[in-house]
Amino acid sequence: MPNRSLADLRIGTFVELVSSDHVAPGAGAAGALTLALAAACIAKAVSVSLKHAPDDSCLSIALPSLKKLRDCALQGADADAHAFANFVRDRSDDNARALAEAGEAIDHLMDALSLIIEEVESHIRANMAGDLVAAKALLAAVRTIQVADEAEARGAWRAVDERPF
Repeated sequence: MPNRSLADLRIGTFVELVSSDHVAPGAGAAGALTLALAAACIAKAVSVSLKHAPDDSCLSIALPSLKKLRDCALQGADADAHAFANFVRDRSDDNARALAEAGEAIDHLMDALSLIIEEVESHIRANMAGDLVAAKALLAAVRTIQVADEAEARGAWRAVDERPF
């Protein structure tokens, strides 16, 4: 696991780390990165649409929120990778809780992105439909990853609770 932010890595390096035998980053960090890409795709659609409709307040309001959400998702990749690595090293209640909290933060970001997409969808230019579709598909992929990760985390938390004392 690198000492710097996953967001600062070259894409190829990130992909190599996820596919390696290292504990982290894994699916949670990949999901968070995917969420950042979803936010980037809809931000692209909003930016281009805004060029053609500069007075569209819906688009103007959404763009800074999308950029902030994108950055938070990238931070979420780091949080998930660190929390998961810590949990694997020490399956304590605190580390299990930190891992769950990292997942919950991504859940909140997914919900926020979903709302923004709903708000701006009718304002997106037709020539940006591909970016809109990509954002929705990437968001759906993140939801699938989160459901699987949360089920795995619940199982790990139960294992912590069932330790003999």
